[in-house]
Amino acid sequence: MTIKTRLLAISLFFGILPIVAMFVAANQAGLGMNREFHNTMAVALMVTVLAGLLSPGIIRYWLFASQVKQIKEFCQHVKAGRYDVYLNVPNERNDDGNENELVDLMRDMNWMVHRIKVNESELKEAVCSLEQSKAKVQSQKQALEEVNAAQLVVQQQLQGRTRELTEAVDKVRNLLDNAGQGFLSFGEDLQVAGEYSAECVMIFNQEISGKMVPELLYPADKRQQAFLAALFDQIFAAEDTFLRDSYLSLLPEELVLEDSYIQVAYKLINHPLDPQRREILLILTDITEQREMERKIQEEKQVLSMVVKAVTHYQEFNAAIAEYQLFCQEELPALIAANEPAGQKLNTLFRIIHTWKGTFSQLGICRLAAELHELESALAALREETADDIGQSGLDALFSSYSPEVLAGWLKTELEQLKEILGEGFFLADESIVIENHKLQQLEEKIQRLLEPCQARILIAELHRLRYKPFGDLLNIYPDYIANVALNQGKEIQPLLITGSKPLVDPEIYHEFAKSLVHVFRNAVAHGLENPDERLEAGKAAQGRISCVIADQGDNLTVAIGDDGRGIAAERMRQLAVAKGMYSESEAAALTDVEAIRLIFADGFSSTCAANELSGRGVGLSAVRQETEKLGGRVDIITEPGKGTQFIFVLPLAHLRKDGEENGTCIGCR
Repeated sequence: MTIKTRLLAISLFFGILPIVAMFVAANQAGLGMNREFHNTMAVALMVTVLAGLLSPGIIRYWLFASQVKQIKEFCQHVKAGRYDVYLNVPNERNDDGNENELVDLMRDMNWMVHRIKVNESELKEAVCSLEQSKAKVQSQKQALEEVNAAQLVVQQQLQGRTRELTEAVDKVRNLLDNAGQGFLSFGEDLQVAGEYSAECVMIFNQEISGKMVPELLYPADKRQQAFLAALFDQIFAAEDTFLRDSYLSLLPEELVLEDSYIQVAYKLINHPLDPQRREILLILTDITEQREMERKIQEEKQVLSMVVKAVTHYQEFNAAIAEYQLFCQEELPALIAANEPAGQKLNTLFRIIHTWKGTFSQLGICRLAAELHELESALAALREETADDIGQSGLDALFSSYSPEVLAGWLKTELEQLKEILGEGFFLADESIVIENHKLQQLEEKIQRLLEPCQARILIAELHRLRYKPFGDLLNIYPDYIANVALNQGKEIQPLLITGSKPLVDPEIYHEFAKSLVHVFRNAVAHGLENPDERLEAGKAAQGRISCVIADQGDNLTVAIGDDGRGIAAERMRQLAVAKGMYSESEAAALTDVEAIRLIFADGFSSTCAANELSGRGVGLSAVRQETEKLGGRVDIITEPGKGTQFIFVLPLAHLRKDGEENGTCIGCR
């Protein structure tokens, strides 16, 4: 209810109340029936009502108009957000301290606006602080988001790296598991760490985590286990590197585990989590196949040695075979059955078997020598067991296992292998052997593949001697050749005879040289020998003669090829040298006869102008000279005009004989 309504109600109530009281009093006084009284009362009532209606506005305006207006404006300003306004409060406080409630209200409103203003400032500061905090929070949030993003990237990278490391570890593990080697580590407690390669399980045939290493390496040898344990303790305790390496060198490098050969390598490493702790890494390699291969290679080497001995010492080899076969077939049975004390027979057999073992060892028949060594050991054991009381029964029991047939069978196995390598025609006669060429080549290839270079060189040199042939055999083609050349040239010639010694040479070495001699023989016929008429006019036989004499002079082989033809004039050679521009006239004149004649070996010395006289003794003889020098030899010329020319080739044989007769030991193979 508004103030105006309340004032209206109060005015009407207090205005009508006196009229009612007067009306009651008039009725009691007997004026109720008076018409004028009633009219007066009606007028008074209307005036009262009118005054009641007008008095609230007047009273309100008189009492509250200015204050209400101020309050309304004040409220509008406050409503608009202005808190710097205030109400002008009149000082109406009386002595009792009472004042208009509206004034008091205005004071309260002023205080309220002041508090609002203060609170607004505080609120603004708080809002500003909140905004700053919000900005800071936003910044921190952004930074946090960036950190989270970076962390996410790092996490992704870490996950990727983890995957890579996992894959790498798996690959390494897979590699180690499939590397054919066992890898395990252990610390001072000598127990195998939890991580080891799968090959370890194959090597030890069990899971080895926590097992004691000495027991794994020597499962049945307590003494070796104790030795290894003490040695490992010394290695872990040693601070001096040299001392530690010395201890490591004492560790076994190869073991035998259940018929398998295991190679062991040791490496001192740091513990992966505690660098102050040391561990030993064991690298185990199963070398059983390698040892088996080495055994087979050794057997191949022994076979090759036997083959080389057989072909290079055939007579001794053949004689030993025949004697051993006779021993097995006749002498051994007779000796066992002889009427002699068993001890004496045992000693005799021991000496004979020992002798045969040495003989076959020298001949390279190693497996037969090994079998005889076992028989020798059995004879020695029988002699030690029975001492002076050796009975025939013990001897018979022994040779029931080592019967003559068994002993002969050992040799038969070796001979079959020889025939397989050298061919069925190896044994043709007592003094000769026949080896197929391809068999010999296969044998040389095996020697080069299996033996050390120095050993192979010695053995191959021995085998090469089997291919040696007389040097004259390399010239067998030339007698028919020069006969045909002479026929084509219309010249008569005596048959060529190759005379002299027959030194054995390697045809592969001398082949090119022998082939180059075609220039010497051809030029001797075509340009050295005269026509029959010229020879007759010169007082010579119509038939020309060409000779070839071979001589073995120890370290040298000489081949002398001569003719009885025109010979070579030194002066003519000087003239040709000047014509060819090789020398000036003064330089040519200064040449000795020997130097002038040796110009025929100069490259390109021959020319068309000399074709009728020296054709072929320039380019062709240059090739002969080169082949001679390749062998380390030299060529000399003896010539006399009208008498003929002789070429003497001196070739070394020493290097061949050294290769073939070398019996020393190669330093590199000791």
